[in-house]
Amino acid sequence: GEAIGRMLAIGMADVEKHNIGLRDRIYREFARMPQLRLVSPPPGPLATALVAAALPDADDSKVLLDRMRDRHQIIIKMAEKRWFNGIRLSPHIFSDEAQVTQALAALRTELEAFAKF
Repeated sequence: GEAIGRMLAIGMADVEKHNIGLRDRIYREFARMPQLRLVSPPPGPLATALVAAALPDADDSKVLLDRMRDRHQIIIKMAEKRWFNGIRLSPHIFSDEAQVTQALAALRTELEAFAKF
């Protein structure tokens, strides 16, 4: 489809560079959020575009993701809670710096609100 055509036109190496660049930024920002415990590998050869982080047991990932959707119109993928109470972000070629900035700011706001309860 159109998405594949766009990726091929850009070049897969450039797509990967873009995705990993955004991913590394998300990883660094997640590391600065004390409520999150990173479970994805750090930037480097083992990194993929996906960044996953666990929430404290007392915080419900579904509540957080519902708030991100309802309050900020940001959809974050929830991992299956039976195995992992956390979140994951996976930027792609259609993601840009502004969207990542917006998502990280909203996430920081919601995590801080959780901490006040």
